[in-house]
Amino acid sequence: MGHRCPGADEVVRARGESQRHAPALVIGDNALFTDYQALGLEKTDLGEEWIGMTGLPFVYAFWSGRPGAVGPDAVLALQEARDRGLGATAAIGRQAFPDSPEKAARADRYLREDVRYALGEPEVQGLRRFYELAAEVGVVPAAAVPKFY
Repeated sequence: MGHRCPGADEVVRARGESQRHAPALVIGDNALFTDYQALGLEKTDLGEEWIGMTGLPFVYAFWSGRPGAVGPDAVLALQEARDRGLGATAAIGRQAFPDSPEKAARADRYLREDVRYALGEPEVQGLRRFYELAAEVGVVPAAAVPKFY
């Protein structure tokens, strides 16, 4: 949060009327705070589309690495950082948006309610399905099986 990238409204203005209907990927803060209806834009949530297509959760990001790349101390440090962040979502929202209590509150809710910080069996199944489909369309040579250490 807090990085400055063009919002959807800026993209629409910059493209002009001739490219108004060209697709654009909007992520991060811009996706969280853009009023698509007010801009007359159609919004497609990739996570919702994935769930509708597979019935499985969409995993947007996760920590990964090669076996042995980090030791147990590094894993513990990452887990502790996650836990500290989860205990400070309101402060993180205020720091990211010091001039907007509304945005700070929305960021706090997003971090507490929308982001998942652990992979359960449904998320692992979603990852497996993603790898299978990627292999089917040739994006990767073979479907990888996630390994957890």
